[in-house]
Amino acid sequence: MTTGRALLLVLALAPALVVGALPARAENDCIIREFRTAKGIYQREPVEPTTEFTVEYDRVHAFLRLDCARVDPDRPAFTLRWISNGRVVRTRDLYAGVSPNWRTWDLMPALLGPGFVQLFDRDGNLLAEEAFTVRLP
Repeated sequence: MTTGRALLLVLALAPALVVGALPARAENDCIIREFRTAKGIYQREPVEPTTEFTVEYDRVHAFLRLDCARVDPDRPAFTLRWISNGRVVRTRDLYAGVSPNWRTWDLMPALLGPGFVQLFDRDGNLLAEEAFTVRLP
């Protein structure tokens, strides 16, 4: 009987022993609430959201609103890739924090022609894409 109880105890604790042996790793748990391009950012909010820009504005902003319950503060949560006229012109890592209203953004020069900005998770999966056009004034 004692041997049976000891075996049951070892089997009951086996999953805990395996889990305890794994390295601790924080996973992102973020929901994308908003992803858009805009003419600017003011007080952490997009100004004049649009997909049509003119070169007179100098920049195209990409705005991202997240609801994050869990993040790894030491690793980027997302990556933005800016593409203009068929070529990558900028790549930017974005970090997130635990918040129901985490906001982050990036910008690129307003280069004449069609473009788009892509949002990837840290594993390289495409999550969202926003096309835009930059025209002459």
